[in-house]
Amino acid sequence: MKKTIKQKTVITLASLGLACSSVVVFANTAKATKSTGSTTQSSLTVEQAKEKALNESKSGQVIGYEQENKSRKTVFEITILDGQNEKEYKIDGQTGDVLKSKTKDLTKDKDDKQLINASYKIDLAGAESQVKSKYPKATIEKLQLDVENNTLVYDVSLTEGKKEIDLELDANTGQIVEEDIETDKDLF
Repeated sequence: MKKTIKQKTVITLASLGLACSSVVVFANTAKATKSTGSTTQSSLTVEQAKEKALNESKSGQVIGYEQENKSRKTVFEITILDGQNEKEYKIDGQTGDVLKSKTKDLTKDKDDKQLINASYKIDLAGAESQVKSKYPKATIEKLQLDVENNTLVYDVSLTEGKKEIDLELDANTGQIVEEDIETDKDLF
């Protein structure tokens, strides 16, 4: 009878020990998932995403980018001008994988045709530098070479604190031709 009580005690203690260690393992797993699941940080930079898109394209020149943060996921949209085509690549900000690509024939649209063999004085890096000098604390979300009213411009979207700023920068003169600033107060 004494053996039976000892055996039951050992079995009970062993079961409790196993249950406790399972709870600890489960708790640590939940913590790891929570800390990694809540982050929206991208492991890729805009420059790395541009490089990835250029490698995929095989030729051409980057004329724009956009960084989107949706559902805790960063996606870069990189636009490349390659002869008569505009190529667009969506790059996963975590893995660097190409999520989607599409090619647009620029000869089909009157305004888009102006991008083919276009000459402009300010390249993408120069436009980015000018925008950063005017808004040093802002984050550029979109910077894209485009045609507006027969003029080559950079279409720019940025955020600075609670301000959303949209502007057009002339690709030859560097002048801001249009600027719109919205704050939280403007939205209500």
